[in-house]
Amino acid sequence: MTARSGSGPLVCLSYKRGFESSLWFDMQSILIKRRHADGVLQNLVVRPEGDAAFRVITGKRRYLALQRLKKDGAIDGSYQVPVEIKS
Repeated sequence: MTARSGSGPLVCLSYKRGFESSLWFDMQSILIKRRHADGVLQNLVVRPEGDAAFRVITGKRRYLALQRLKKDGAIDGSYQVPVEIKS
């Protein structure tokens, strides 16, 4: 498995929905505020999925916090997200 680092627009990322822990809902507002203030401090780990699309495999909470910021209008879909691409 090879890996490379870079960044890409938020609109190119997705994740597989699954179990959402209650901890996530408790910490959601704190995480969202920190993402807005500090940005993403650690790369999301993604895997290519289709043409110019990537699936988040590590960093789901960071991804969801970014999606919430987008929904709230704090960032837009072109926001550059630091990623590590695994293939």
